[in-house]
This record gives sequence, structure tokens and C-alpha cells, in this order.
Amino acid sequence: MLPPGGRLGCGRRAASHVHSGRGQVPRPTVGTVGDLDGGRRRTLLRDPVVLACAVLAVGVRLVAVARPLGPDEAGYLAVGRQWGSAGTSLYGDYWVDRPPLLVGLFRLAALAGGTVPLRLLGCLAVVVSILAVARAAGSAGGPPAARVAAIVAGALLVTPMTGALEVDGELLAAPFIAVSLAAALEALAVVPRRRAVTASVLCGASAVAAALVKQNMVDGLVMVLALAVGLRAGGHRRFARPVRRLVAGTVVGGLLTAGLVAAWTAAHGTSVPQVLWAMYPFRLEASRAIAAHPSAGALGRIQGLVANAAGSGLVVLAGTAAVLVTRRGPSWRPASGDPTGPPPRVVTAALLVVAGYGAVSIAMGGNSWLHYLLEPVAPLAVALAVALAVAAASLPRTTRAVAGLVVVSAALALVGGLQPHGDGADRLGAEIGAVSRPGDSIVTGFGHAQVTSVSGLPSPYPYLWSLPAHVLDPHLRLLDRVLAGRRAPTWFVLYSSPGPRSWTARTQHELDLRYHEVDDVSGHLVYLRDGLHRAPPVPSA
Repeated sequence: MLPPGGRLGCGRRAASHVHSGRGQVPRPTVGTVGDLDGGRRRTLLRDPVVLACAVLAVGVRLVAVARPLGPDEAGYLAVGRQWGSAGTSLYGDYWVDRPPLLVGLFRLAALAGGTVPLRLLGCLAVVVSILAVARAAGSAGGPPAARVAAIVAGALLVTPMTGALEVDGELLAAPFIAVSLAAALEALAVVPRRRAVTASVLCGASAVAAALVKQNMVDGLVMVLALAVGLRAGGHRRFARPVRRLVAGTVVGGLLTAGLVAAWTAAHGTSVPQVLWAMYPFRLEASRAIAAHPSAGALGRIQGLVANAAGSGLVVLAGTAAVLVTRRGPSWRPASGDPTGPPPRVVTAALLVVAGYGAVSIAMGGNSWLHYLLEPVAPLAVALAVALAVAAASLPRTTRAVAGLVVVSAALALVGGLQPHGDGADRLGAEIGAVSRPGDSIVTGFGHAQVTSVSGLPSPYPYLWSLPAHVLDPHLRLLDRVLAGRRAPTWFVLYSSPGPRSWTARTQHELDLRYHEVDDVSGHLVYLRDGLHRAPPVPSA
């Protein structure tokens, strides 16, 4: 009989005894912790493979730190830069259908200097995501699973094939999702009650924080529900109390986070009910508008999304994990030893449910932007790692092959992804800013927020993206009032056509009446208000 303080115990209540033919053997139970568990966690924190993945991911992203801003990066920076008090629209003087925590993170980056701090914030998000998925996979499948999860997540969080190089809502929500997955498994592991409670609250806080960065990313909450249902359906009664504790802690942590962010949002002069309307009812209206007016560009984005989901390895990851979790084996236990939490099969199945939710969420996103593919990265990386750790004895080649596929796809994509890119919107914005004077303003139509953001000029028109303009100002009546009013912008840039369903003779009349064309840059028309004299903003090559 092992002593209470021996290899598997840590105190008098650390083990329960079961009888065997040779006597009593201590066995860890839910709610206790042993040296094996603590040693495994300390090893994970020092694992050279996991740390190398984090370092390499940061190194790759630093190479791309000077890339031109994407439309969302530029637009969110413009919104965050001026959001600090009540204004004429939702977030200060601008309107965007995104949660306040995302705008707050971009405000932090804008106040710190803009592009470079934002890219560094993206590096931090990737590091936290890699460490969290390694922790989650390690708790269910041991150190080998932690390493596989870190490799897979690290590759997918730097490749342009998932839109990862642009710091967008999906990338900034990824660490919160990863932490919520790890915390959920921690709460159900063989740990002291206080640690389990803390993990449960952290799970809820992180899960809600992810949704407050990108409103559809409630993956952490789906994980808790999937674990609860899976453990109950599997007849794992010893997890009944830990599951109740996890659910209660998740609710508490989620409510605390939501309350704090709501108070902080109101303190910045933004209406919480209006934010909720922008996050959900508006998105439904926008989806109907997109479906009612399909475009060749939208179809191309859908095709590109599917192609990149396959090319990046996401489809292979999901398929491999699904096949492994349905295999019948004698034990389905990690080769490295007994799991310290729920059965690996239940964990893997729950993670695949989360990834499935992510796929549905992507399909319902409407616009099918490439960075949508970041949502299922964390659950798929952990699911595959745990499944492969369990099957490692019989499938070592598969482990290496799948991890190699993801890394190679990321490397190949980076060859093209790190090349200079951009459509010139940032250069045009910089040139307009260079020839402008204090008090000047700008309106850009439609959907190229880089021009407005990089120019450094304010916009009296609250919609920096084309979708809010199409849905909330479909006939451009507000734009007409802005052009005709006392706050008429100094510059009007028609960077891309709004389409015949929006552009009206009245809008063109206002432009003809009060503005004159000063430049035509590759088909992008730049207008200056009559009576003002500025040098033509000709972008450099």
C-alpha cells in the first residue's frame, strides 16, 4: 500500500482506496491532486517544443509587423482612437457592429501608437493561445498531446491561409477561447476544490470575454455544455458534482465579466442596449441583406474560404480527429499514463462539437472572410492532439504526418503571404493626410477604412464599412445630409462603387454641387470641397 503522501497522494484525503487481490491501492479521485498531476503541469510549462512553437510563431509574425493595415485593422483603430466619451454615434462618432471589448483592445493599441502595438498585441494573443491549447491537451493526453497541440495551433495562427496575419476579432478572441477550454478541463481534473472553483470561474470569464471580442465566438460555453452532456450520457457519475461546479462557476464568471464590461462601456458614453442590438439583431438584418443581394465577390470569398480550409489542413484535422474518436479500442487511454480529468474520448468528442459549432458559425457569417477560419483552430488542435496521444502506440506515423501537413501548409502559405501587399488604400490615405490641414475631414466610400484611418482625419459619416452603410443607410440619405450640411467633409474619396441599389442621383448632385474632382488614382476618385485649395494627393509607387 502506498502511503498517503506517496507518488499518487498529497495528504490524507488525496486518495481513495480500492481493494485488489494484494491489498488496498490508492487511487486519485476528482477533487484531489497528486504529485503526478503537479509534475506533469510543471513539465508542460518548461516543455521545449511548446515554448519553441510560441517563440517561432512570434518570430514569423514580427516579420510581418510592417504589413499595410487591412480594412478591419484600420477601421477598428480609427474607431478605438476616438472612443472615449459620448459622440454622435455608437462608439463615439463611429458605428460598428462589434462588441465593446474588441473596440477597447483596438483603443489600447491606438493610444500606444497604432500599427506596431496592434501587431504586438496579435503576437501576445498567439502566444497565449499556444500555451493554453498545450495546457488543455496536456491535461487530457499528457505531454505528447501538449506538443502536438502547440505545433498545430502555432502553424495555423501564423499562416495567411487562415487570415491569421491580420489582427482581427477572431485572432484576439482566440486566446480567450483557448483559456476557456483549458480551464474547463482543469475544473474537472484531479485538483483541489479551490483550484477547481477558480478554474470554473475563469472558464466562464474567458468564454464570455471571447464573445465580447467577437459576438459569435461562444465556443467556451459550448464546450461546457458538450462536456456536461457527454459525461452524463456516458454514465460517468463521479463527475456529476464537478460538472455542477463547473456550470455554476461558468455562470458566475460569465456574469461578472459581462457586468464589468457593460459598466466600462457605459462609462465611455456608449449605450449597452444599442451595443447589444448592433451585435445580434443588426447581424440578422445584415445577413438578410447579403442573401438578398448576392455578388460575384461574395461567391468568390466562399470558394476561397473552402479552398483555404482544405489547404491549411483544417479539414484534415477535423476528419482525422473524428475518425480516431470513433475507433474502438481496448482502453482509449493516453500512452503517457492515466488522464487526470474526464475520459479522453469524451473530451475529444466535446471538442469536435465545439469545432462543429465553429463551422456553423462560419457558414452563418455571411461575408465568408478568410479570418473566420481562426475560430475552430483551438478546439481542433486540442481534439486532434488528444486523439493522437491516445492512438500514439498504433498510429505514430499518422501523428507525424498530420502535424507535418499543417506545418508545411503554413510554411508554403507564408512564402506568398509575407510578400508586400495592399491595394493602395493605405498609401492614398497617407497622401491625403500629408496634404491636409488642421480641421480637415474625410469620408471614404465604401468599405475601405484604411483611407480614413491612415489619413488621420476624422469622418463626419459614421459608417466606415460598406455593410453598415448598405443596411442602415441603404439610400445614402444620411450621406447626402452630411455632404450638404455644415459638417461636410473636406475630402470625399469614392474608392469603390456602392452599387446601383445605393448610389442615387441626389448623392451625385451633392457632389457636383459642392465638390470638384482633384485626382483619379487607378479609378479611385478623390474629391475636394469647393473653395478649398490643397495639393493633389498622388500616392507614391
